[in-house]
Amino acid sequence: MTGTLTADIIHLVHSGQTPNCPLPEGIIFEQIPPISVGQWRAFYRDIGGDYLWWEKNLWSDAQLQDYINDKKHYFTIRDNLNRLGLAEIDVSGGQTIDLSYFGLYKIGQGRGLGLGFLCAVLHEIYAHKPHIITLNTCLLDHPNALKTYIKGGFVLHHLQPRQINDPRDDIILPKNTPLPPHYPYK
Repeated sequence: MTGTLTADIIHLVHSGQTPNCPLPEGIIFEQIPPISVGQWRAFYRDIGGDYLWWEKNLWSDAQLQDYINDKKHYFTIRDNLNRLGLAEIDVSGGQTIDLSYFGLYKIGQGRGLGLGFLCAVLHEIYAHKPHIITLNTCLLDHPNALKTYIKGGFVLHHLQPRQINDPRDDIILPKNTPLPPHYPYK
């Protein structure tokens, strides 16, 4: 293991310009009820595990339940058989809405669904009439994440340099979890 990792945080804001990017035929977008702690942990692991999502693994079930209950809205895309992606928006900031989590399960990746899913979520966010929509990503995220966010109308607000202890060293994630292939500081 490396001891520390560079995980610079990329803070984005939405420009207000959402492209027309429909989902393919047969893909269903829907808002779902708040998910359980177990569902949330599975989502966090299944979507974020390959990209070293780790921070919420440190939270107790009670902390995570409080987080879920604090004005979170959940959206999914699915086909007839499987949930393909999940998004979480946080409306607790009043006129500032944060796209807290966004991702595709492995079964949904490589199918050209990311941008259409993002645009559908943005349409729902704009129904709340926000002044600002925020989203944060980092160098460890999926290699297409930042490109998709920019295509969806997000622009750079600022970059926050960040060094983290390697979560694989602290047994927060399995030691055999590889760094994402596109990670520039191997």
